[in-house]
Amino acid sequence: MISALADLAWPVVAVFFVYQFKPEITGLLRRLKKGTLFGQEFDFEDLQRSAEAAEALPEQPVEGGSRLQVTAEVERATPAEPELAEATQRILEEAASSPKLALMGLSAELERESREILASSQAPDSWQGRSLRQKLARIELPRELRGAIEEFRAVRNRIVHGHDTGEDDALRALDYGLRILRALNRVPRASHFVREPQVEVFADAAGEQLRSDVHGVMIDSFSGGSGEPQTQVFPTTRTHFEKGQAVAWEWDTKRSWNESWYRDPETGEIEYAWTGALEFVGRPLHEL
Repeated sequence: MISALADLAWPVVAVFFVYQFKPEITGLLRRLKKGTLFGQEFDFEDLQRSAEAAEALPEQPVEGGSRLQVTAEVERATPAEPELAEATQRILEEAASSPKLALMGLSAELERESREILASSQAPDSWQGRSLRQKLARIELPRELRGAIEEFRAVRNRIVHGHDTGEDDALRALDYGLRILRALNRVPRASHFVREPQVEVFADAAGEQLRSDVHGVMIDSFSGGSGEPQTQVFPTTRTHFEKGQAVAWEWDTKRSWNESWYRDPETGEIEYAWTGALEFVGRPLHEL
């Protein structure tokens, strides 16, 4: 027994030595180019390049992990943004009792986030009524997320269509979905808010020929995290606009008006509105 324990002791000592002197060993290996270990030749430059390449790979979701493992992975990456953090926490709490229901809730969150991104800059007919996969394809996301999107879609579809899926499958899909949600949250987007819903519009610079078939809506547009909005007046016949309302970047291409001026509701001055413009019909974001 003593002899056997002696044979087993040296690996333990070796592991302790490597752990204790890891920085020094790492530095030594970096200075070595080639060498022989246990009769096998090694190219240490190739090993170093492989290690650096491995560190650059995107983090992979937990394979076959338990609920606690997946939850821990996700919680370590919980974002600081209040709305996203709240949505993430809600999904994780639901996953504790039903990973499949949490997955469907996460799917709805991804749909909402992708709609808001697309509505801020793209015409609705290019994405509305499309699948989540098609919406995500129209958004500039990191290439490494493509696999995550496919895996999330596959598991979600199996659940929707009543196919048997294990709890581990749902948990892995949750991990994928939360990564996608965080990536969507980081996508730069424009946001448009109604500043004044009803603005008088004129056909002349003197403000004497009031247009009776249209009025203006004053929109504050923010882009790229800029604190200062770009304020513009657009023609519209719609009456659903309210002050402070977040609206989609949406237009009616069949209606337009020629050169016009408007009365600034804050100063009362007549200002130039547009040379020619389509009708702005931006629906409230919560209705999309």
